[in-house]
Amino acid sequence: MFPTILAATDAGSVVVAVAIIVLIGAITLVAMVKYDIDAALKMWAALGTVTGLVVGSMGTYFFTKDQLSTTSSALAATRSALRTSESQKAQAADQIQGLAESIKPFAASEQGAEKVSKLEDVGRKLKYTPATLVLEASPEAQPTAAPTQ
Repeated sequence: MFPTILAATDAGSVVVAVAIIVLIGAITLVAMVKYDIDAALKMWAALGTVTGLVVGSMGTYFFTKDQLSTTSSALAATRSALRTSESQKAQAADQIQGLAESIKPFAASEQGAEKVSKLEDVGRKLKYTPATLVLEASPEAQPTAAPTQ
């Protein structure tokens, strides 16, 4: 079991955990050998709470480390997908605005001009949503989930 723990975690973490457990065991053994049983039990009563906290902390550390790693990689994948989506959305907005510009000369009527104007507005709204602005400001910025207008 010990080699499995070493393979799954950092060796330093395992060494520290084993050293703490050995230290608590050594203190208990020395108390049992050096003092009578009543004094050793009193010492163990005081040391028991600290031992429980240490063992509980170690268990929490080792058993949640993989979950944290999985969550971090899922978060990175989500951020990457959001950046890709925002980039594609910005490209679509540019295409819409380009289309509006190209058909503007052919929209001679007032109704045609109004539709071209609406198409340009759609392109602007699509391109400049709050999440897009955050990503354009800084590529390393954390995307925010803001409602679009």
